[in-house]
Amino acid sequence: MITNFDKDLQAVDHLYSEMETLLERPEVVLRHRYPAISKWSTDEQIQHVLLANRWALSTMVSMLRDEAEFSESGRLKPLGMLLLGFGAIPRGRGKAPTAAKPSTEATLSDLRVNHRQQRGYLRKIRENQDLARSLSTRFQHPVLGDFTLSHGLRFVRVHTRHHLKIVNEILATLETT
Repeated sequence: MITNFDKDLQAVDHLYSEMETLLERPEVVLRHRYPAISKWSTDEQIQHVLLANRWALSTMVSMLRDEAEFSESGRLKPLGMLLLGFGAIPRGRGKAPTAAKPSTEATLSDLRVNHRQQRGYLRKIRENQDLARSLSTRFQHPVLGDFTLSHGLRFVRVHTRHHLKIVNEILATLETT
């Protein structure tokens, strides 16, 4: 089994709490960049996560509202099965789609607003857990294949954890410099 809906939802809630704590840090900390770890700063890592996850979470909420709009056909591609099954994204292997690339124009306030909006999406998913677990409709990830709602939630978990690990590694350089 690639997913465990309840465990993934609990983990995503925890990761979003961690992200909320990070977003309360001073701007100088959030703008910190350490190129040996990543070309993106800590806030750009968070912005990327929020951009990609907004797409996934808002699509999942749409599925809960009107599952007829989505197809039951399609499946995960082998890479999708591997990443979701293994539960990790290898470092430096993927390229973010244009829509999920951080913008230098985004403010920390923008990130906080986007984070709160996604907390609302997570609340809607939690309120409709039984339906969410039972849906067999799918939506298309541009690289990994067709996701059920459970696959989408697993993707959000794996993707968020991947980037928060990078953020924490970047922030650890502040303590050593």
